Amino acid sequence: MSSAKTLRLATEHDVAAITGLIDRTGRWLRTKGTDQWARPWPDAAARAARIRAGLVHGRTLLVERGGELVGTVSMTSRGDPSLWRPHELLRPALYLHRLAVDRSEAGSALGVRLLDWTTEWARLEYGAECVRIDVWNDNAALHAYYTRIGFTFVDPDPVTRQPRPRLDKRVRPSSVLLERRIAAASADWPSSAAFTLTPTIRTSLPHPALRFRSPLRHRPSPWSLPTPPAPNNTTPPTLTH
Repeated sequence: MSSAKTLRLATEHDVAAITGLIDRTGRWLRTKGTDQWARPWPDAAARAARIRAGLVHGRTLLVERGGELVGTVSMTSRGDPSLWRPHELLRPALYLHRLAVDRSEAGSALGVRLLDWTTEWARLEYGAECVRIDVWNDNAALHAYYTRIGFTFVDPDPVTRQPRPRLDKRVRPSSVLLERRIAAASADWPSSAAFTLTPTIRTSLPHPALRFRSPLRHRPSPWSLPTPPAPNNTTPPTLTH
C-alpha cells in the first residue's frame, strides 16, 4: 500500500466520509475507557450541522491515501464564546475541531503533521498566535497526548495543575481547553509535511508576499465561523464537536 498522502479541502459531498471516520474512531475510543464519540452529540442532526458549518464558514481538510480518507480536521479563526472567555477571544488564534486519524495511520504522526501544517497556514493567513482545541472532559489519554506535543491546559487547577473543564459534561462533554503557541515553521512550508496538495488547496494558500510576517500584524480571517448560540440547560447524551 502506498504511503503517499494527498491534502485537499472537503466539500458537501464529503460529509458522509467524515462522519464515518469519526464513528470508526469512536468505536476504537470505547476500548480505551472513554465515551468520546460514542454517539453523536447531542444528536446526529446537530453533529451533521456542525460538520456542514465547518465546510461553509471555515475550512475542513482531508488527508487521503490511495483515495481513502485517513485524516481530517476543521479549522476556524473564531472561538466559541460559551467556552472561551472574552479576554481569551481577543488573541488571534486558530481553533481546531474534529481532528481524527484513521487507525491504519497509528504511529505515523499524521495527526501532528496535520496539526502543524494547519497552524502555519493560520499564522500566515491572519497572524494567529496560538492554536486552541477543546477536548473531551474524561479522555485523560488525549489530554496527555496534547501536553506531550507542546499544548498546555487553559486555566488548570492552581494546586494540581490538572485540567478543569469549563462546562459540566452534561452541558458540553468537550470543554477541557488546551492551547499552544505558534512558532514559525520551516521555510519550505507548505511542502514541509510531505503532503501532495491539490490545486484547490494551493490557490487558497496565503500570497508569498504575506509569508512569515510578524504575528502582531494580524487581520480578520476570511474563514471565521459564525458565533454559536450559548448552550441551554438541556442535558445532551454524549459526544463532542
